[in-house]
Amino acid sequence: MYSSDDTEMARLRGIQVSSVTRVSLPMMLANVGSGTCVLIAFAPNIPPSLWVWLSLLTAVCAFSSLGWQKTRKRPIVHASSKSAHRATLHASILAIIWAWMILTWFPDASRGQQMAIATIVTGMISAGSFVLSPLPYASISYAMIYSFAAIGALWLSGQTVYLAVAILVLLYSPMVLIGSLFGWRQATDLIAAKAQSERQEQLMAVLLQDFEHNAGDALWETDSEGHLNHVSSRLTEVLRLQENEHHAQTFQQLLTTRCPNDLTQLQVLNGEGNPFRDIRLTMTSRKGDMHLAMTGKCLFTETNIFLGWRGVLTDVTEKVKSDHKLRELAHTDSLTSLANRFHLRAALSSAIEQDEPLALLFIDLDRFKAVNDNYGHSVGDTILRVVAARLRSCAGTKSLIARLGGDEFAIVLWSKEARHGPQGSQQRVRPHHDRRTSVPRRRQRGLHRSQ
Repeated sequence: MYSSDDTEMARLRGIQVSSVTRVSLPMMLANVGSGTCVLIAFAPNIPPSLWVWLSLLTAVCAFSSLGWQKTRKRPIVHASSKSAHRATLHASILAIIWAWMILTWFPDASRGQQMAIATIVTGMISAGSFVLSPLPYASISYAMIYSFAAIGALWLSGQTVYLAVAILVLLYSPMVLIGSLFGWRQATDLIAAKAQSERQEQLMAVLLQDFEHNAGDALWETDSEGHLNHVSSRLTEVLRLQENEHHAQTFQQLLTTRCPNDLTQLQVLNGEGNPFRDIRLTMTSRKGDMHLAMTGKCLFTETNIFLGWRGVLTDVTEKVKSDHKLRELAHTDSLTSLANRFHLRAALSSAIEQDEPLALLFIDLDRFKAVNDNYGHSVGDTILRVVAARLRSCAGTKSLIARLGGDEFAIVLWSKEARHGPQGSQQRVRPHHDRRTSVPRRRQRGLHRSQ
């Protein structure tokens, strides 16, 4: 408090010095008023030296009030240890001026004048120690000077009855000092706790600002009527908000305009409700669909009064696209872009569960291994892609073409095509036996080899 000049202590000391300086003007006015009351107690025979004392008191109070004037123009933020010591010096000078009056005029004053001085001094000790409690050295110095002056004046009066009053001052003054120090400790702890809270709030504000600028999430918060309280740059970017658009419409209306196909999901924002998580919304725009995930919960006061909603809006477009791409890769043959055996199995299982009529065609290629052996796998892959394209051209829209692996393909036909065959079925299909020669194909292959 009185030795360290680090930044944190200087800020704490500045708050304490400022709290004393803010009340210095009324305190100085109280000192001048109390001094005037002393003069009134001695009227009409006021000693000239008492006028000198009041003039000196008024001058010191006027000088101390200059600090109050400076504080109004430029508030104290940081205070050095010297400023705390100066405050102790000012308090001591003010107490010494009052001690001069007590020791000089109290012993020879009348009973009524002594009672007036005692009452004023008692009030000044209590009020001054309380006002100076943020600066413990100043408070201690002020109270001790007053107390010793009071005890000395009581002793100089030479009256035995004042012995009890002196004992009372000895008992009362330490209690005033203890209360002053206790108040200083509480005030210091409160200031430190408030400073820590402010630092945490600033840190949280910085983290939230950094989160809003760099993360894919946008924080949102509404009032009890559904209007947005704070619109961050990230939320503006995600929802493509126009200037002041959020003032004219509620948050639910903004989402309804942008996500017309998700009206049912947006009903959760009607008034008070249960918390929700990862509600999927699809926002339509000229640049394509944007997929959003929204999480939120209600806000209430300690008395359970509804304040609004708070949550997070996340752009999950890339994640949805990635999931869709992964599903396609998991169910698509990479070479021909046809369905794979897993897709085929799922389609057949679904059709069987729904008791749909279907036809399953199984196709393989003859002598495909010889093509791979003689011309290489690249030529074989080209043939497979050409076959896949021809199967697409022959099959109808109500069909599923799949590559099972190697040179094996399958076609699933539903509805009418399951009964009448795919489009192009009227084309001539070569049978297993050559009708002109009635020679099985297997024998024809042997003849070709022999030839």
